[in-house]
Amino acid sequence: MISCGLQCINCPYPIHIDTYSGCSHACKYCFANEKLTIANVKPLNNANALRSFINGHRTLETKWCDWDIPLHWGANSDPFQACENEYKRTLECLEIFSETKYPFIVSTKNPVLATKEPYLSLLKECECVFQISMACGKYDKLEPGAPCFEKRLRAAKILSRRVKRVIARIQPYFIDCRRDIILELPRYKEAGIYGIIVEGYKTK
Repeated sequence: MISCGLQCINCPYPIHIDTYSGCSHACKYCFANEKLTIANVKPLNNANALRSFINGHRTLETKWCDWDIPLHWGANSDPFQACENEYKRTLECLEIFSETKYPFIVSTKNPVLATKEPYLSLLKECECVFQISMACGKYDKLEPGAPCFEKRLRAAKILSRRVKRVIARIQPYFIDCRRDIILELPRYKEAGIYGIIVEGYKTK
């Protein structure tokens, strides 16, 4: 399902798509865990809904949008998490994005999978901004189900040559990691990262 909800109040790209529900990254700071159990990952069949949206068919939530607004892919669940190796739901949608050239922004903590074929070749044919959630090595112990910081940085370097832009998404930002993050900024630049988004820690 392509949805929007209340995102349009505070988000410049409020219409989003997910290819999975739940998450296997097991981040210890995850705000979603306060509301529901997300460890049970399930594939979603959204390829047909994506093609329908691209062809101009809008739902009750998205009918206000009659232009090619970039879709945010991975707003609620990582499209490149480990289960993609089995279900290939992200690959199905990536093929549609590649075919139609519809613009999108993807958010992930596992850019490593995106550097493998056929994902990498398809991304090169897309109108894609690739957001990688990454900060510094101190976060590795907080994100046990995701690739380590060093692997994400290497993946960013590969992807920066294939997509429109790579963005580093520091989410959440912890003030005790400030110095470590600043020391990594030259390496961000060397990897071809175009910009940085910093977001606060969401908690009760």
